[in-house]
Amino acid sequence: EEVNIGIAIGLPANLVVPVIRHADKLSIKGLAIAAGELIDKARKGKLGVDDLAGGTFTVNNNGANGSWASAPIINGGQAGIVTMEAIVKKLVVRDDDSIAIRHMMNSCLSLDHRVVDGYVASGFLADLKRRLEAMGPQGEL
Repeated sequence: EEVNIGIAIGLPANLVVPVIRHADKLSIKGLAIAAGELIDKARKGKLGVDDLAGGTFTVNNNGANGSWASAPIINGGQAGIVTMEAIVKKLVVRDDDSIAIRHMMNSCLSLDHRVVDGYVASGFLADLKRRLEAMGPQGEL
């Protein structure tokens, strides 16, 4: 009934996953502001129990540490987790059989099939891919 997105934040001593409540009701700018506030609280050691509870889905940027593939584990009580991996340059064969260098990124999704239909989840990944490709590697949110 609620979409409360956990954002994984790596700190020097550990990883914390504070929650953006009612994320589905926020704009991209609103999400960025909420994430920034939680990141600031986390870095200052000011997160409370309420900040860490109630997540329904987690987003994790493993790519910040150079990871290019992962197998994320769903946090307890959540429907799923998606990771964004490092953006790297890869050789690709284009439709005309020429070879080009393209920016590529893996995204890995783990989900609880008791909660989320796998077919619906594959549509989510396809939509995420389409949006990220439209934005480009240097794009602004």
